[in-house]
Amino acid sequence: MQVMPETASYLTGDSSLKWKRSRLYDPDFNMALGQRYIEHLADLSVVEGNLFMLAAAYNAGPGNLSRWRRKTDYRNDPLLFIESLPAQQTRNFIGNVISNLWLYRMQMGQPTPSLDAVASNAWPVYETLDNATPHRFANSSPTNTTRAEIHAGN
Repeated sequence: MQVMPETASYLTGDSSLKWKRSRLYDPDFNMALGQRYIEHLADLSVVEGNLFMLAAAYNAGPGNLSRWRRKTDYRNDPLLFIESLPAQQTRNFIGNVISNLWLYRMQMGQPTPSLDAVASNAWPVYETLDNATPHRFANSSPTNTTRAEIHAGN
């Protein structure tokens, strides 16, 4: 996951990450930090647990998302929201991330409730579906790095 040095410093309270970036290339540290950032963004009032807003905030920052939401007339339409964003990179990012989420869930035999929501012109929200994972993936697990280890530098 890509986490900017300033963001990494903010999340961990470690200002040295602004210039000592080598830890950001450690896969375990990076994934744990990225997951923590996603959780942080998802909890922001500007995101409201919304997948499109979350992807926009991750890509362009929550400040840009907040400004875009105030200045853009997207009529509470999820797809119009994406197409109305002034940053093409963010529009493309949202499309790529969300479509990959749907493709991976389909490959794992999981339902795609956020796709169903968008097809119904509703805002997509993230739903954990780990219990819906077929048995053949049961031995797969994410990194074991904890939040405490992020702060400890492990």
